[in-house]
Amino acid sequence: MGILGTAAGRAKQELLPSTIASSPVMFSCEISLRVRVFLLTIFLIFITALSILCSQLLVVSQSSSTSAAAIDYWAMTTAFYTTAADDKSSSLNSETTTRFLSEIAAIDPSERLMRQQTQDLLGAQTPSEYDKRQLYVSTKDPQYNFRVQLAQISTSRYIPFWPQFKRLLRTWAETKSRSVDPQQVMHSLVSQIQAPIRRHYQQQELDSGTRELEKQQQPQQQPSRLNQTTQMISRYRNCAVVGNSGILLQQSYGSAIDAHEMVMRLNNARTVGFEKFVGSKTTISFLNSNILHRCAFRSDCFCHPYGANVPIVLYICQVIHLMDIAMCGNVHKAAPLLVTDPLFDSLIAKIVKWYSVKEFMQKTGESFARWNSVHDGENFHYSSGMQAVMLAMGICEEVDLFGFGKDDGSQHHYHTRQKEELGLHDYEAEYRIYEHLSSLKQQQKQAPGNSNFVAAHKLPFLNGSGFELPPLHVFR
Repeated sequence: MGILGTAAGRAKQELLPSTIASSPVMFSCEISLRVRVFLLTIFLIFITALSILCSQLLVVSQSSSTSAAAIDYWAMTTAFYTTAADDKSSSLNSETTTRFLSEIAAIDPSERLMRQQTQDLLGAQTPSEYDKRQLYVSTKDPQYNFRVQLAQISTSRYIPFWPQFKRLLRTWAETKSRSVDPQQVMHSLVSQIQAPIRRHYQQQELDSGTRELEKQQQPQQQPSRLNQTTQMISRYRNCAVVGNSGILLQQSYGSAIDAHEMVMRLNNARTVGFEKFVGSKTTISFLNSNILHRCAFRSDCFCHPYGANVPIVLYICQVIHLMDIAMCGNVHKAAPLLVTDPLFDSLIAKIVKWYSVKEFMQKTGESFARWNSVHDGENFHYSSGMQAVMLAMGICEEVDLFGFGKDDGSQHHYHTRQKEELGLHDYEAEYRIYEHLSSLKQQQKQAPGNSNFVAAHKLPFLNGSGFELPPLHVFR
């Protein structure tokens, strides 16, 4: 037993050092493995974060061709209030605020989506290829899918017009990418919009035989002059822009409206049954492209509640709606189907946003960041009525507005049961613009030389442009 016990004790002593010696190695290996897993996890998190950051930077870089598109709204607001705090005399009418509003209004947050959609459409060889790309993008960016809200374009009704659509889109996109010259944009309305409409109605008179004798004496003399130059075309003497507000039902303006040389109506609002209040004459039918998009599903794209001979002028809400122009333009033979210059659209958007932000800050005392939240800045847009009014200011010597405004007792549209206004518009700000333009009428009476026009001073983005505004009156 002593020998065995001694041997066992000796063996235990021999084994004990080796066991103790191996424990630190095993413990070290276990720590090393945990550290490796931890470091690998950190690395993967870093790579993921870097990937997200790069994708966001790519989106920002594509959002605009200028650095202005990447300006942080919150930073601009903070900088503005810091400057205002240093200058106790500053107010919402100060030069600092005017500059701030101009910088803010010049940025269009929705530009990224429109630019991306344009690139996708121009890059697609076929409609089906674009549809597949759109499906992929919508899964990656739900907001893109929400904003576009399109039907599939790889349908039999659209496919034949794909080449023509891409030509229209390329021209439209190239024009939109140019810098805005307010004076040139406003003056060009005569040649782009009024000239073809005047030629259309003059041709109608010739075809009807009412001027057959003059046509025989001077064959094609006047039409040829109109084709060669737009300087021969004078603005309409007086124009009525008829809005769709329910306040129209409170007055019998029908005869007064029809007495104007040019009458412009909005978004195919009904006149039948309302002639006493809104009149029946229509010279120009002004639409947003959503209206034509709905009409495009009808037989022959019928979109003429005022008659097939009434010209249509519209502005583009979504670039894909140029497909409807390509398709419907081939069947709208009886009257012109005209699209406003995208630079004109941009100018109106800036003016309305300028007034909207200013009105909001004056009434609430809150920052622009709050305005951006309340008005959903990326979806904010001017109304069809606003653009129709500015179009009239460019092609008329005098402008009268009917059906612009509201009161508590009236419905939103005179011809529907709709009571609420669309949230993406700021009608109150647009009413302030109309009031401002109307106030210029008094200045016109005091203008040197009794000019029929007044300088567009103190109107944002037209101030100092050299463009002269015609007198405007709002009928309530």
